[in-house]
Amino acid sequence: MPYHHRLYLNPTLPEPYNAMIQWVKADMFATVSFKRLNLPFIRKDGGGKREYDMRVIDSVDLLKIRECMLHALGLSYLTTHLQDVTL
Repeated sequence: MPYHHRLYLNPTLPEPYNAMIQWVKADMFATVSFKRLNLPFIRKDGGGKREYDMRVIDSVDLLKIRECMLHALGLSYLTTHLQDVTL
């Protein structure tokens, strides 16, 4: 489907999201506050402070995700403009 993207993660995310392959479902939009999002918890350090898994998606995958989002919104004709985008 043009609005799904297979994302390969190495190393994997912490459990229960520890599959090497994750799917981006760009047809399932939600508007949420960034403050309400939780990063995946890894462990607590020696001082008891929580450590979180923070990832950055590479530019190739991010461009593909943007393309999938345009397809999901019915704006497939705009995907040709993504070739000019520099991330």
